[in-house]
Amino acid sequence: MLAVLLFMNQRRSGWDWGNTLDPDSYQPYGTAILHELLPGFVEGEVIRVEEPITESGLSAEAGTYFFMGHRPRYLPGELDSLLAWVASGHTAFYASSRWADSLSIKLGANTPDPDIWTWFRARQLYLNFLDSGMVLQEPHVIHHRVQDRRPEVHWNLIDTAYLYWSFPGARPLAMTELGCPLLRMDYGDGHFYFLTTTELLSNRSLTEAQGRDAAERILSYLPTGDVYWDRGHRSQMGGMPPPPNTTPLRFVLENEALRKAWYLLLTMLLLYVLFRSRRRQAAIPLVDPKENHSLAFVDSVAQLHAAQRGGHGDALAMLQNHFYDAVLRRFQINLRPKRDPEGKLLPPDPRDARALALRADLEQEEVQSLLRLVRDAGTAPAKAGESNDYGLIRLHQRLQAFYQHCDNR
Repeated sequence: MLAVLLFMNQRRSGWDWGNTLDPDSYQPYGTAILHELLPGFVEGEVIRVEEPITESGLSAEAGTYFFMGHRPRYLPGELDSLLAWVASGHTAFYASSRWADSLSIKLGANTPDPDIWTWFRARQLYLNFLDSGMVLQEPHVIHHRVQDRRPEVHWNLIDTAYLYWSFPGARPLAMTELGCPLLRMDYGDGHFYFLTTTELLSNRSLTEAQGRDAAERILSYLPTGDVYWDRGHRSQMGGMPPPPNTTPLRFVLENEALRKAWYLLLTMLLLYVLFRSRRRQAAIPLVDPKENHSLAFVDSVAQLHAAQRGGHGDALAMLQNHFYDAVLRRFQINLRPKRDPEGKLLPPDPRDARALALRADLEQEEVQSLLRLVRDAGTAPAKAGESNDYGLIRLHQRLQAFYQHCDNR
């Protein structure tokens, strides 16, 4: 459980790293911090624009029309009212990657070249300001952060190579090595400002030293007075976006303590499903241990061996037959006992012993002793202190020595 809590404390999955520009969001790329600090910066109020400008109107005492969004859209008649308001000596500030096409056409002396708004892919930008008193000794480094990474992203910039032909009199206020992020255009007695790199005014940027300094220099162009904050949402253009925290789950995930409790509850539920939700198995009844039948088998074999003790006739006959067959096969000498016509056993032929001794390269006395032991095995009575087991073992040893001698010669 401690490991689960430590893991949840290190998580940052509740953060939304999308570039929302939402004035009510405290996510990294929301603008809630700017929305709160802006009244003190311009010494006025921040008024949300939610109805068409032609209906709500822009006060003559207001200082700035402030658009913060991805791309401005206007209803018929709104843009003319805005242009007239700016021409009377007010300021319009656009923090957007693109201008409205209708606004570009009205401001441009020629048809705006689409290559003016361009995208450059880079890991970071080096920003400096051009007005006297605003120039930095060292450029500010701008980067787009996603959690603990700084990936390469597409930066929205203005290409000055095509700017002056479409918008004569345009004045870049800030530059990077790839293009212009901040531009000023005079219109009547008023001014238009265009900021295409909206990351400079996000919550994340305002929490860093260089980001705060860049934002202060950009906002210093705004006059004092009320600010009309426009997100480009109108009820006539499809309705307003849903207010934040409209669902219980979203509210829980944006609250750190509730988020930890929610993840802990899910973890406990998962552990229960894994280990406790399985079908309980009935208890297995106890059984008596199996008997060890090995001892009984050994006892039976021992009794059988004791009952057969002294009856080794078959083993002796097998050793005799094997010896006779081996001598006949190797030396062509038939040593099997011979009988007369009446069935009596004839004595061994001395010539067979001499022939075997000569061909096996053994002493004749040793061969005669071996032959006598083979013939008398199982028929002669055992000597004193000697059992049939011992005679069988001695015969086997003598025969093995004879076979080994024959193999080595």
